[in-house]
Amino acid sequence: MLDLQSASAQDLLPEDSVLGWLGALEREMGQTYQEWAEGHRRRGREEQGRALVVRQASRKFGAETGQRLEELVGSMGPEQLVRVGDAVVDCNTGDDLLAEAANGLPQGPDRLPSPHTTEMTTP
Repeated sequence: MLDLQSASAQDLLPEDSVLGWLGALEREMGQTYQEWAEGHRRRGREEQGRALVVRQASRKFGAETGQRLEELVGSMGPEQLVRVGDAVVDCNTGDDLLAEAANGLPQGPDRLPSPHTTEMTTP
C-alpha cells in the first residue's frame, strides 16, 4: 500500500498523466480565450455599425433624428442594423426612417423603391 504522506508527486501522478492534464487545460483555456475574443470582436463590430447608422441618419435628417435612432438601434443585431442602414439611404424623411426602425422596416409611402423591385412609389 502506498503511504500518501511519504509519497512523491510522481508516485501519485505519473508524469504523462500530469502532462496530459496540463495539455487538456491549455487547450480548454485556448478555446475559452478564442470564444471570448470572437465575442468581443463581434460586439465591437455591432457597436461600430450602430454608430455609423446613427451618424449617417444625423447627417441626412438632422441631429434629433440621429439621437432618436440611437435609442432604437441600441439592442439591434447585425441583420437589423443592415436593414436600418438601407433605410437611411432609402427613406425620404427622418420620421419615415424612425418608423421603419421601430416597426421592423415595413414598406411605407415615403420610402423609395428597393433596388430589387421595379415598382415605383411616389415620394
